[in-house]
Order: sequence, then structure tokens, then C-alpha cells
Amino acid sequence: MNISSADAPKTTGKRPRAWAGCVLAVLTLAIARPALAQQELFFTYIGATLGGGTASIDYNEWVVDERKSQNASGVYFSGGLLLDVVVRDIIGEFTMQAINTGASEDTVASLRLLYSVTGKYAFRLSDSFFLCPGIGLYLESGPSDKSYQGGAGLSASAGLGWVFSRDWILLFDLVGRYGSYGLGEESTIMSYGASLGVVYKIGRL
Repeated sequence: MNISSADAPKTTGKRPRAWAGCVLAVLTLAIARPALAQQELFFTYIGATLGGGTASIDYNEWVVDERKSQNASGVYFSGGLLLDVVVRDIIGEFTMQAINTGASEDTVASLRLLYSVTGKYAFRLSDSFFLCPGIGLYLESGPSDKSYQGGAGLSASAGLGWVFSRDWILLFDLVGRYGSYGLGEESTIMSYGASLGVVYKIGRL
């Protein structure tokens, strides 16, 4: 009895101190985490891009009384706006372009809009140059010169960046895309090409 009664005040005295320590640790982390996030600088660049390459379109069409697989090939040209958001060595890239695909079969040639989102990682070669491979998604839509039904797919790129001025970057990319194509039945398109872009730093987030 004497021992238990003597121990009771000690136990009840230690628990509030332990809980107070836990609450203080949680509050410290909650305050420190936003401060750490604010140290990450998100730089925003905007500019223009031009590209071109070859394209191959596979589609089905009715020939007399049966449906046959067809293929049309040609070249494409594209150009439009380029937006990059950079944090450390991670680059998030968005483009909005007009793309014109010529083809050996005029029925599947088209002029339309292309949107793409790509995630890139910069491997620094020096203060001025870096490699930037990436992978992303693209979406195609009207307005178009034909009744284009829309398309989407995957894209991959292997690029080189050159910081030729404090606020300017020149970007060169080899680009491959594969996805659905909005002309013809069950159409798909595969394209390979290159693009050249230049962006200017407009601020940071």
C-alpha cells in the first residue's frame, strides 16, 4: 500500500510531460514543413517551339465488299507555344501546337491542334549544358481542316538543353509518338522527329 501510494504521484507526474513533448514535436514538424517547401524554387519559362519529322498512319477502310488494313506515310510539321516549369533537375513541359501531317493518301492527311505534357529529368553536363530525357502524354483535337475525331497517345523524348544566357534556354529534342488517330477506322499513328525550342524565364513560383 505504501509503495503503490508513493509511486502514484510519480506516474501521473511523468505522463503529462511525455504528452507535452509529443505535442511539441508535432507542432515543430507542422511549422517546419511549410518552411522547407518554401525553399523549393519553381522557375517558369515560356517560349516557342518548331518541329518536324516522319509519320506512319495505319487504318482500316472498305475496299469493294471487305475491310482492309491500309497504311499511309508522310511528313509532319508543327509549331506553337512552349511552357516549362523547373524545380531543381525536374522539368515539367507543356506545349500547344498546330501540327500538319501530310500523307500518301490525302484522306488521312490533316491539320489539327496538338497538346502535350512531358516530364523530363536534367542531367547536368556543365553550367551551360544538360541532357533531358522525358516521357509524357499528348492529345490531338480540332479545329481541323477535316472532320477530325481526336486522338491521344504516349510520347518519349531525348533532349539537350543549352543555357546560353542567364534567363534563356535553347532546347533540342528527338521525339517519338504513338497513339490513336482521328481519321479513318481504328486508325493509329506513329511518328518520329525533332523539335527546337527557345524559352525565357518569366518568374518563379
